[in-house]
Amino acid sequence: MLWYQILGFIGLVALEALGNTEIINFAASEAPNVEVLTAGWPILSPNNLELIMNTTALKLGTDVLSLCNSPESIHYKNICPQALWVVLDLDSKEWSSYSKFTLRLSWPASFPLDIAMRIYTPEEVDPTGSPAAESYHKTRRKFARILVTHTGVPIPNAGEFANEKPFSPIPIVVILEPLLFGVLPESLVPTVLFIILAIAASSLTIRPINQYLKGIAAQARTEISLCRNKAE
Repeated sequence: MLWYQILGFIGLVALEALGNTEIINFAASEAPNVEVLTAGWPILSPNNLELIMNTTALKLGTDVLSLCNSPESIHYKNICPQALWVVLDLDSKEWSSYSKFTLRLSWPASFPLDIAMRIYTPEEVDPTGSPAAESYHKTRRKFARILVTHTGVPIPNAGEFANEKPFSPIPIVVILEPLLFGVLPESLVPTVLFIILAIAASSLTIRPINQYLKGIAAQARTEISLCRNKAE
């Protein structure tokens, strides 16, 4: 029970600290390994957990549910140029023991945005792709597609005019992490350990204090009883 309380507390603290953040958790299941044209797509891996990217947002009111969802528009940038793609390299040996991961995207609070993230397998990205040349035919590699939409009217900076672009480039941070026990991001492990140590230390400190206070209370009750007996 204590472990669930600790994990719940950590989750609440993490969400408060992250601010404007979109999170998607997913399973690292195997899928057919097909060739996907990913030239220029950034890669997240154990050696590169974080990306800082600049992007522009779609206009307010854009229907992202119908945008870029036809089979021929999933992959090709000339058909769906608004999409940001990130390769998630989950086949590394360092991550072979993890079955679930979390992808987190954060951006400044000054940008009112709506983020639509979706995870794809290689076959979903390019159904017409040929089998990969590697000796193995299954892969845990995934692809994240990100669509950014404005949800408010941006405040123009000094010097901006009506005939200029309405939206400035938006800095976003994309982080990929394995989930310990399927729920806990690896970066929060030090925080969890600190809380556990703090709870253990406080319990060791509270116990003797509690015993001391119980002794004082017992002594007070004895003295009160003696005073009542004398009064009678």
